[in-house]
Amino acid sequence: MTRRRRGTTRSPARRLALQPRDVEILAWIGRAGVVELPDVANLFWGGTSGARAAAARRLRVLADNGLLHITVTALHKPNRVSLLPRGVEFVPLRIADGAVLRTRIDGTSVSSDHLAASAAVWASVAVRLARPGGPQLRRFMTEAEIRRTVGSRADGLIPDGIAFLEGAGGAAAFAIEVDLGTEALPVLNRKLARYAPFLADRVPFHGISLDAAIIYAPGPTRLERIGRLAARSNIARNVFLQEIANVRADNVLEDLLVANPGRDDTPLVRGVALL
Repeated sequence: MTRRRRGTTRSPARRLALQPRDVEILAWIGRAGVVELPDVANLFWGGTSGARAAAARRLRVLADNGLLHITVTALHKPNRVSLLPRGVEFVPLRIADGAVLRTRIDGTSVSSDHLAASAAVWASVAVRLARPGGPQLRRFMTEAEIRRTVGSRADGLIPDGIAFLEGAGGAAAFAIEVDLGTEALPVLNRKLARYAPFLADRVPFHGISLDAAIIYAPGPTRLERIGRLAARSNIARNVFLQEIANVRADNVLEDLLVANPGRDDTPLVRGVALL
């Protein structure tokens, strides 16, 4: 049996006819930086039977034509995919405008772990909130896009993402934080403290009114510690937690949002926090 080598990109095998979904996949992967196969399958194939196999086949075609780079990290982990510079050429300006596209990211690096986890959260929010009549994900800003927007005005706070949602009751914006347990608690405590003006005092975050922060972290012990830190910073009412291992099957945002098409005054965000 021939073993697969890490991080290989095959030579182009056949002429490629790009489909509209291919362009969307290239744009999403470029914006996310690094993604994993299950999230591509869930987001673009709807998680149907055979979705993962279909996604793997199409990603391989895109990789064989030099648009994507596929990294095999380990036998028990999903393949990781990143955009190659040639792939950027096929992302039209109307999609890339305002977006930061990242290429040539090593799928085995420590930073790629965080990027892939953030992409999993993004995909989960988009998939779980795609039901007709319910709140919808209208826009998602990545960390790189937030950093470019706020520049030197960030005052030390750069969320891992911001999800903009819209429903019958109005609009809401959620800061997204992905914690893999590698950051020291004092460092995390300082970051949570920087959220206080924007969550507790409702000061706009560089023009964006943040309704809450959603923190995805590994394990109940870590989540409990983060909850205590949030309480210390007086933002516990505006912080919601979820174990990141469950993010593909469930998302805490589903429990926070309500949809009542019959009443325009229905709040998009429930008034009861989880902490």
